[in-house]
Parts: sequence; C-alpha cells; structure tokens
Amino acid sequence: MLSVMEEMDSDQICSELDISPSNLWVRLHKARLALAKCVGARWFQGEGVTQHA
Repeated sequence: MLSVMEEMDSDQICSELDISPSNLWVRLHKARLALAKCVGARWFQGEGVTQHA
C-alpha cells in the first residue's frame, strides 16, 4: 500500500517499517502473488480460463 497508494520509494518504506530491502521484496512479491490469485479467481470466473496456483 505504501508503494502504490502513498507513492513511497523502497528506501522510505524500509525505513518506515524498519525492515531490510530483501524483506520488502519478499513482502511485495507475496502481495503480488496474492493479488494475481484473487484477480484470477474473481475476474475470470466462469470464462473458461485455467487457474494457476
């Protein structure tokens, strides 16, 4: 949310959350995967699109 909504850069986010850059990357990666799964399940529901894990 800080990255997209508040337009903070990575250094600012790491400082604000007191986390390392690698931890930020992991958090963003997991969030993007969860978002893709949610969008895939909801957006394309019933359109015959194969779901990926």
